[in-house]
Amino acid sequence: MLADKEVVIASAFNGRIHNAAKDEGQPFKIIWDRQIGYMNGWAIPKGSKNKQKALDFIVFSSGTTPLAEQAKYVAYGPTRKSSSAKVAPDILASLPTAPGNFDTAFLINDEWWSDYADELNEEFNTWLLN
Repeated sequence: MLADKEVVIASAFNGRIHNAAKDEGQPFKIIWDRQIGYMNGWAIPKGSKNKQKALDFIVFSSGTTPLAEQAKYVAYGPTRKSSSAKVAPDILASLPTAPGNFDTAFLINDEWWSDYADELNEEFNTWLLN
């Protein structure tokens, strides 16, 4: 919708906006002020036959250098502050966790959403129908 000029502002994952600007020449600018952040995590199923391999992967994938390297390929993160020092300045400036970009960010409160999501979705759907 942004690319077709149907809207002038949107909420989107930063990586999509970054790629559209970089790869497609779209005149998009990310506004980092009050960005919404959220965290993901790894889980190992109880009784996993490959528990040690899973633990090794988690240690590797959450390491400083792999997270810094990931930033070369996708404009998300890194989630470790120690990784930011290893990211090239031109790439770092386009990341949500860069110094200055994350100053006013707030994290999604998963506990709150687990308590109220169903109720809010019902109210929203009712509003849409009216």
